[in-house]
Amino acid sequence: MTADFSGSLTPPFSPYLPELLVDETCRPPCFSCASASSLGNGNAFPSTSYLSTGSLKRLLLRLDPSPTDYESDTVEIFGFQWVAETALVESTDLLFGLFRQKLDILENLCQPLSLDLGQLSNIHVEAEEIRSQCVQFLHYVKVFIYRFLDPPQKMDSISVHPYEELEAQLPSKLIEELHGLSLYIGHLYELPSNIQAAVQLQHQGKVLPASWHLLHLHFDVHWSILEILQILGDKMQGQIVYAHEYINLIGENLTNVSLFEELCEHLLCDLIYYAANRYTQVRPTEALNNQIYHCICVKEMWILLVHLLDHRSKGSSFESFWIRINKLLRSINQVSNSTESFHISSMVQCKDPLGLSWWLVAHLAPLYTFDRNGNLEETVKISSNWKLVEDLLKKSSDTQNGVREDELRMHLQCCLSLCDIWESNLTAGTILWEYYSKNLNNPFTIRWLGLQTLACVSKSPCSMLEVVRSCCTDKLSLDLYKSDNSYLIFLRILARLMKKKKK
Repeated sequence: MTADFSGSLTPPFSPYLPELLVDETCRPPCFSCASASSLGNGNAFPSTSYLSTGSLKRLLLRLDPSPTDYESDTVEIFGFQWVAETALVESTDLLFGLFRQKLDILENLCQPLSLDLGQLSNIHVEAEEIRSQCVQFLHYVKVFIYRFLDPPQKMDSISVHPYEELEAQLPSKLIEELHGLSLYIGHLYELPSNIQAAVQLQHQGKVLPASWHLLHLHFDVHWSILEILQILGDKMQGQIVYAHEYINLIGENLTNVSLFEELCEHLLCDLIYYAANRYTQVRPTEALNNQIYHCICVKEMWILLVHLLDHRSKGSSFESFWIRINKLLRSINQVSNSTESFHISSMVQCKDPLGLSWWLVAHLAPLYTFDRNGNLEETVKISSNWKLVEDLLKKSSDTQNGVREDELRMHLQCCLSLCDIWESNLTAGTILWEYYSKNLNNPFTIRWLGLQTLACVSKSPCSMLEVVRSCCTDKLSLDLYKSDNSYLIFLRILARLMKKKKK
């Protein structure tokens, strides 16, 4: 009779139908580049992205990260079966250790080797599987915290079950593991050049190198850690979580709040670093045509941070997205001894930090038109950042900074694009008015553009009036850099501000 019960009787497995109890989870969201041709039906992002899947929306609304997943007794993580409701509590060290092992394997696959197409295809399949397992684990951590972790409560020292004791230590343990993982993967800008170069590869269903999978896994890890910290903070009902073991060993304070702030700043610095590298290849005439990101994944990361940081800043002391960007860009544009300034300045080596700042702000502002699902909302009210723009205008119009006409045109063209999407700000117009009222005798020409930029002399007040009227049109041309000098662009800015002020 014992032969009839060959299966294990140990819960949660059934002796006859273990496959019915194994959770078959759907594919979690991840960063994935997609060519423009594959994004149809008005979708701005791939169907597996954090925006399109509704992952960001669920995070901000404090909903279950994946309500249809992990309903069974067991879950497969890194090729092993685990009890879904207890695995993270009982095997925290082991699971994160397996995660780091997978990262090591994927890094080894990125070593440059001369392989034939068949071997490259095998590496692609293996790298894709490793990344899928890692993303699945991070997704499981989010669901576990939301669904299985009990809110903080006073422990009865007399009758405490061993599991309850472990569960009470899990939040602190998670902070330590996430901090260790962030140190293990490092910053995005520290990745080898062959890995960073993969950001320019577009996913078109072809065989991709392991470096592409590793880079995008780094994107997933950086964002998922912020997600986990956000979910953990909500679950702890505002109670600060301390990493007790880390504090006892190192002597430094580490909490869920401090870790979020640190990792968020590092991620913003990394994204600015990527933008600065791209800016070196951008011509002033094409500043508005060239985006600040190589691939759509970086664009999605920017949008995710916009929504998450602004969400955290509502009704709290957390800094909003624009406030953080202002601090970082000011650090790039001025010499400071602060730790924050030293960190970003050591990363971003740019010969034209003022132009970089204008270019960044001009391209970051339209990201506010994307909602939590990644859909474009043109009628939505956009959060402005005139405070930074006023500072940039003062630097651009300061004769001591030696800003050339070609640079000034690019700066003002960026400012004009912001006037189209932000509310009116007469202070910005006043700054430019004071500059041009003192410098009307300047030629406003660019030598290498030839006759196109020679000063236009109006023979009569009527002809000058026609020029001014042409500057009042709402139509924005991307070719203004060549067709208009900086003074005419200033008139366009002034017209935009005054027309919006009347509304």
